[in-house]
Amino acid sequence: MLGFRKSDFGLPTSRSPRRIFSTDVIARLARDRRGSVAIMFGLSVFVVVSVVGSAVDYGRALLARDRLQATIDSTVLAAARVWQLEQDMTLAQKKAIAHFDAMKPEGVDAKLTKLEPDMQNNTLTVEATAEVKAPFLSLMLDGQPLRIATRAQAKFCVGCRGGGGGGNDGYSIEVAMMLDITGSMAGSKIADLREAAKDLIKILVWDDQREHTSRVAVVPFSHAVNAGKQLGKAIAYSPADKVSFAFRDGKSRDWYRPKDTKDKVDPYAYCVSERQGSDSYTDATPTGNARLPVVYYSSASVSNCQPTAEVMPLSNNKQALNALIDSLKADGYTGGNLGTAWAWYMLSPRWWSGIASNVHADGRPAAYPSLPSSCTSWESCPASSHTGSVRKFAVLMTDGEYNMQFCDGGSKVTGASIPDRNAGPGNSEKGNCTSALGSSSAQAQSLCTAMKKAGIIVYTVGFGLGASGAQVDLLRACASDDGHFSKPGKLFYNTQTGTELRSAFRHIATSIASLYVSQ
Repeated sequence: MLGFRKSDFGLPTSRSPRRIFSTDVIARLARDRRGSVAIMFGLSVFVVVSVVGSAVDYGRALLARDRLQATIDSTVLAAARVWQLEQDMTLAQKKAIAHFDAMKPEGVDAKLTKLEPDMQNNTLTVEATAEVKAPFLSLMLDGQPLRIATRAQAKFCVGCRGGGGGGNDGYSIEVAMMLDITGSMAGSKIADLREAAKDLIKILVWDDQREHTSRVAVVPFSHAVNAGKQLGKAIAYSPADKVSFAFRDGKSRDWYRPKDTKDKVDPYAYCVSERQGSDSYTDATPTGNARLPVVYYSSASVSNCQPTAEVMPLSNNKQALNALIDSLKADGYTGGNLGTAWAWYMLSPRWWSGIASNVHADGRPAAYPSLPSSCTSWESCPASSHTGSVRKFAVLMTDGEYNMQFCDGGSKVTGASIPDRNAGPGNSEKGNCTSALGSSSAQAQSLCTAMKKAGIIVYTVGFGLGASGAQVDLLRACASDDGHFSKPGKLFYNTQTGTELRSAFRHIATSIASLYVSQ
């Protein structure tokens, strides 16, 4: 047996009290820190690794969020562009999903959760969520991945170059709307037209006009255009109250210039027809021999002057524009060449140049855009090259074939005009003459060509014309191409219902607008 003593293990002996540990043993254990250092080191390593791991997880989440935001920004622009150009939200949604799936960050479980258009504010909102694996942070999240959410909104900005600013960071716009208010537009069709035209005004006329402006002119037309007293006195011939005309039936009759006998200051109406001679298809200023002929009727009643609605030059007064549109009434035949010409006149600084400056001082158009140096003519110039401070657009809307043209009826009185022998169906009171300029349709085609050569983008809208026909062909030829100023074609809308008409006008308005990410 080895010679160990009880005292060697701190055990009690027969000479000492019964106690397990002596005071010196306890003191030695208290002073021994070798085990606690190991524990503290283990705890420190756990804390450091957790902090570093959580930081890595958080950084991974931030990077995923930034990449997801970039993806959602490009997605909303892609979808909004489809909505803008095609007016097809189903197609826009498909485009958004395809674009998002192709561009979303790799290794991230991401999906679109919202695609919502706002027709009142002209915005499109897209939202997306994603789950990011977080090995360390998930310990505090019951094993769940990190969830991130992003949102983007595209807004149609009129007059912007893509940077937003509500129309004050890009260019001014001028739009002339030619609106057919002939007899065939009676009933629900004229109501549909009113709503469509007001939709366009709501979208295109912005509130802040301090730096860049957005203005719209309204040109109602039927068998004539009513220039109104202020402008009419400046641009129309003023021949006699009564003129004897030769008629198709071989007889001569007295026809009259309409006037309101209650008006003692200026009783005359100013319904005018097409200009004649070498200036027929130009925007030469209407002075001297280039003034416009006044239309004569079988009686002097001012109600014969149709349309009763007067032309409104360029304006940003939404209330006044909407009031005019609400007043539109359907009557008369279809002098589409007259409406086309006046849409051009409202955008032409040349046409206004010879008119006294106090006549519609606020409605005068800006100078024509300068032809880009890269283009030899507007016909060959891509629309994308346009960088000027103003852009001009004409919107030509009609529901029927152009069938009203004018001549002097053999009166030999300068500026006296009546329908020619081939004018509108059902019109038995026609002059024994034919228009030197040809049919209303032929004149309209020449005017469209000249307008586009001036650098004006032309949109055309047919309403209830059917799938094909001469008028459909004319409107398609009059319209600009979507990539060039003067090539014919794509900016033509062939609508059949009121819903389609409103959609077309909204589409035109949003096509004129630019897109930018607003949120």
